[in-house]
Amino acid sequence: MACLSLREAEDHLSVEAVLEHPDEGETVDFETIQHLLEEADLTSLKWEDAAINQIISAAEEPDNEQTRFPISFIIAKRIDAQLSLQLSADKLTATATIRAAYGGKPIGPKQLKQALAAANIRKGLRNKELSALLKEAHQAKPGSTIEKEIACGRNAEHGKDGEWISDVKTLRQQLNQPKERGDGTVDLLDFGEIMTVKEGELLMHLEPPTPGKMGFTVTGEVIPPKPGKEVPFTPSEGVILSESKDQILAARQGLPVEQPRGMRVDQIYTAAKVDIGTGHISFDGSVIIQGDVEDGMKISATGDITIGGSVYYAHIEAGGDIIVRKGVIGRQQQDSSQHFNPEELNCHLQAEGHVQIGFAQYAKLDAEKGIIVDKQLLHCLSQTRGLLEIGRAPRDRNSKLIGGLTHACKGVSCANYGTEAFIPTEIRLCCHYEESKTHEQQLSEKLNSNQKLLNELRLLLPEFKTLPKTMDTLEKTKRLVSAIKHTAKLVSALKHQIRKLRAYRENQLHSAQMIARGYIYPNVKVYIADLPYKFTKECAGGGIAFRDGEAMYEPELRSF
Repeated sequence: MACLSLREAEDHLSVEAVLEHPDEGETVDFETIQHLLEEADLTSLKWEDAAINQIISAAEEPDNEQTRFPISFIIAKRIDAQLSLQLSADKLTATATIRAAYGGKPIGPKQLKQALAAANIRKGLRNKELSALLKEAHQAKPGSTIEKEIACGRNAEHGKDGEWISDVKTLRQQLNQPKERGDGTVDLLDFGEIMTVKEGELLMHLEPPTPGKMGFTVTGEVIPPKPGKEVPFTPSEGVILSESKDQILAARQGLPVEQPRGMRVDQIYTAAKVDIGTGHISFDGSVIIQGDVEDGMKISATGDITIGGSVYYAHIEAGGDIIVRKGVIGRQQQDSSQHFNPEELNCHLQAEGHVQIGFAQYAKLDAEKGIIVDKQLLHCLSQTRGLLEIGRAPRDRNSKLIGGLTHACKGVSCANYGTEAFIPTEIRLCCHYEESKTHEQQLSEKLNSNQKLLNELRLLLPEFKTLPKTMDTLEKTKRLVSAIKHTAKLVSALKHQIRKLRAYRENQLHSAQMIARGYIYPNVKVYIADLPYKFTKECAGGGIAFRDGEAMYEPELRSF
């Protein structure tokens, strides 16, 4: 090693290796240079591999005519630690990165403070993380990188919209809370006395919108929140607004019915039962029947209809919900259980809201918002734009949907579908899909004709501008420009409607599902729009969903 020595370079930051002509038998290799650096306590410097290789090559061929000894190369450099700061795009976080020193000066608190000030990072500093960063970088392996998030801002917390909060139980809420027996069990058929409200009683109170909370960036900029929106009061039958405008009060005695942005109070018609003795009932308000509705009877109401017993071969129509605590029972027209003809059903329930029943057989159920069944549907025609839910999920394993035809736009949930006897059971989801496509086609035809008209009108405009500027031509040009604007606006609106329809159909396809908590038996056929799936063997659980352009069975499907 006598032929090789180290010395400090003129810049006082680098180390030079000086190679004299090696004597015979002397060798210089990587280990030789490493040993010299270790003896001089210089291993923490950044080694220059290319220079080291040149020294070794020169030592291996000392008699090369092109080599003039002594020769020297800078083989190691002292490099101070390097600090960089990065801001996220939204300026809500700042990250510091330190590359540890190669035998040079580490980053100190003063240098870090200056860098933060230069980057204008002054809010949300995390002092513990800053201290840990400096400590780790000081102890780190030379040249290694340490990165930490050292400042965090806070996004604005947007205000909550105003909300009307109910202070009374509506009929629907009461019926979803069966009466508890003395032993702690629940009687699913006993809901206690139906509670009504008195004139002047508080129905709802207003929770005003909140302003939200200010946020800030790490550079100290304020992020303003969006304040919550005021919620309007929707005037309704049987209610008044308090003088303070923050309470809804009953204007009469009756049945409270919650609705968007408010509540109404329906007048109530009550009867023990409905049969030939009472006659048909048609009432502007809500109807409560304590017992049964017998064969051939009719009930119509603008509000809710609640029946404490069962419905037999009757026709019931409600502007709100229809609730039947027990069963809805129609008459089978054919002897064969394999036969189902919707035209033969003589028991019909139709609601603008929900239909909620204990069970049904040989009945027609129409509900705009959804159908809820406690136990089973047997050979029924069920139609809703919402969900059909049979059984009290998720623990129910006994509810059944057997036979008939089900149209449920958003989906069906039940324990068991069909039977071991292979009774045909048909379920159709996204049932308004084709209707939507037809509507889109009509809109497209209208769009095409208006787009053609718009193009023709635009072609006329340059010609009009070349005409002599008389009162007549100016007026015609004005009318033409107005027609172009009107047609362009109509074209834009039609395009927007078509986009919305397509998005609606796409959402329908991907959200509509059939869920089974128990078994699905053969001869159950499910359609998602016009895409069929027929069960040919018994399956335990799972369901049907839209996947890759098809209606597919998924064994692991458990919920919507």
